[in-house]
Amino acid sequence: MADKLSPDTAIKMLTRRYKAEPGALIAVLCPLLVPIDTLDKTIFVAKGQGHARATFTVRLSQENIGVLVRGRTGKFVPASYGSGGPGWHEIAKGRIIDVDYERGIAEGEIYLGFGGKDEQQLQLALDQLNQNDFLEID
Repeated sequence: MADKLSPDTAIKMLTRRYKAEPGALIAVLCPLLVPIDTLDKTIFVAKGQGHARATFTVRLSQENIGVLVRGRTGKFVPASYGSGGPGWHEIAKGRIIDVDYERGIAEGEIYLGFGGKDEQQLQLALDQLNQNDFLEID
């Protein structure tokens, strides 16, 4: 590979996997940050499930309506990262569990990814999470 790549060559090389569509590359490298609408930090284990969770909602928008579907997962990241600051880190995981298109709201669960049964660990994550943070969808 040459030391200097033209922008066109670089884009072709980077997007080869995505059928040469730069939009797909942007989607991978620049995840969607969805503002949290509401947080309910009450921890519970749903009937028939084995993991502890709390709940959240996000509002549907033109930008996110195509990706906020039942089962979609993401990560909660700090508000400071969402506003351009350094310090990306995962606070907790999020999963969309219901989408109400009439109300324009998606409901989800907040959980931890390593088995998630430990309510104390989830509480520690919830203590860090606030309504100004974002659900990052990639």
